[in-house]
Amino acid sequence: TGMAAPTEIGDALEAPKSFGKDPLPKPSVEGWGHTAAPPLKSLSAYEQKMMRRLERANRRAAYEAAGVPLPEKKKEAPVQSPPAGGPDHERLISLARESREHGNLFFYFPDAGHSLKEQAKVVNEAMKDEEALDENLRSRNEDHPERGVADFFERLEELQQKE
Repeated sequence: TGMAAPTEIGDALEAPKSFGKDPLPKPSVEGWGHTAAPPLKSLSAYEQKMMRRLERANRRAAYEAAGVPLPEKKKEAPVQSPPAGGPDHERLISLARESREHGNLFFYFPDAGHSLKEQAKVVNEAMKDEEALDENLRSRNEDHPERGVADFFERLEELQQKE
């Protein structure tokens, strides 16, 4: 009739027999005394954060127990300050182009504000006129609107860099 009362403290710490199999996987040793954690996908964000903290603490303790110094964190390169005359436009332009080569839609507009707004209107009107004259361009922009937006920003960026 139900579970018997624990007779010793050790009995109280044991998992109830009704579970049968332990629901969590057994930790495995993976060198340097690290143990595998349960899969992080099944844990909440908070639980994942706490698991990472525990893993760091366990690693730190294992290093100290072994008498090995803790590895140094990689030092980040210091952030360079912009030149005295303002931002380095040439470098920012090249960074934007490199970023686009890697598939990121990153654009650099050196002159923001009212002039950018007016230039955007000019580019938009020009692109609408081209689309009205070219059926292939219109169908491409309907099928892939993201490409049309990227074309718009590229042309706006070019226009800003010419001025």
